[in-house]
Amino acid sequence: MIDYDDIGALASPDETETYWIPADSQDRVAKSSFKEIDYLIRGFVLNKEQVDEKQLEKAIAMHQYVLSPTSVMTRVKAGQFIMGNFENDRKGHPDEKPAHDVTLTYDFWLGMYPVTVWEFNRFCLATSHKRSKEEMEESGPRPVTGVSWWYDVIVFCNWLSLREGLPRAYDEIGNLLDPEGERTEDISVVEGYRLPTEAEWEYAARGGHKKTKRYKYSGSDNLNEVGWYDRNSSSRQRSLSPFPVGKKKPNELGIYDMSGNVWECCSDRMGKYLPESQVNPIGATRGNARIHRGGSFYHLNEHCRVAYRGASFPDSVSSTRGFRVARTIR
Repeated sequence: MIDYDDIGALASPDETETYWIPADSQDRVAKSSFKEIDYLIRGFVLNKEQVDEKQLEKAIAMHQYVLSPTSVMTRVKAGQFIMGNFENDRKGHPDEKPAHDVTLTYDFWLGMYPVTVWEFNRFCLATSHKRSKEEMEESGPRPVTGVSWWYDVIVFCNWLSLREGLPRAYDEIGNLLDPEGERTEDISVVEGYRLPTEAEWEYAARGGHKKTKRYKYSGSDNLNEVGWYDRNSSSRQRSLSPFPVGKKKPNELGIYDMSGNVWECCSDRMGKYLPESQVNPIGATRGNARIHRGGSFYHLNEHCRVAYRGASFPDSVSSTRGFRVARTIR
């Protein structure tokens, strides 16, 4: 029996798009876009009193096989916000200050969900990217973890770009690239798939252009509503396995899992905040450690606050850290 409520609602076509995932190890490419397949499914659902359930099941199977549902990206519009711990939260840390104004002058796409095991393993099959047999045998909609910033994450982003005929966003050591392949510090000219900057991540986690309130977590002041963390994740902590994506409430932008479940890699190097207003910041120009945000199913609620900052070396891996993708809209 089809559960129509599980078919997932998308925003309007102007608000979402998708990246393509290969259908199998032969590297076949989808001939229909996510929106086209979603429209087909919706056509059945809207007339569900006349629906042929076998046809609907076939459409959903195609939808899940050719394009992962978690490939959907949400448009985040340009705007201004206060970045950092401006609430003087008693659980705040020194590196969350000084709070400062940040302006993003461009729109960008951001994944509605973290990249899943299913998606990452399709990439490994298509490229012969090294991953253990046990990891490759796993499938499903939980966020991929155990991936390093350098050797896995930016390689995945560049692969997505090349598949769609877009310029790479990163060189081999993680510097941002403009459309001509030259190093750049202007994130607004980077065309390929990439990680969100720390500023983009926090702006989106706070609700972006649709923000309604200054929430402590992404979408709520009650972490149990929007995220998995140490107190509601005992069933997963023993196996060090995050929850499937999208099981908690989204924030105002319709983005899931930005607080808890898995830490999310950002593009930036770790550095101190500056008190001056910033425009399109991309983080520190020196240093090795890379930012990650959002907390995880294994960590305390204070780590899941939208202001909290974490960092790790780019060649390190963790069972509590994954990523989601972004792309500048030009």
